[in-house]
Amino acid sequence: MGPYTKSVIAGATFFEKKCSFCHVTDSIDTKVGPGLEGLFDREKMPVSGWPVSAEGLRRQLKSPYNQMPSFENLTEEKIESLTSYLRSL
Repeated sequence: MGPYTKSVIAGATFFEKKCSFCHVTDSIDTKVGPGLEGLFDREKMPVSGWPVSAEGLRRQLKSPYNQMPSFENLTEEKIESLTSYLRSL
């Protein structure tokens, strides 16, 4: 198993524990927050309108827009694995 695969798996596990209450990954439909299918194929984040990029996702997690809770204490490793997972969708 390569490092990319490990990162995607770690991101999927984190997403399931911390994000799946509000977001789905198999649709763009809203659950509580927007669906994230194909997020990295989009130009902008669904609600904030910030650019979809690793930095845009980091910003969304650390100092979120609107009703999303802050994950300001996330490690860079967790953010990178979550980014890898969301890129894989």
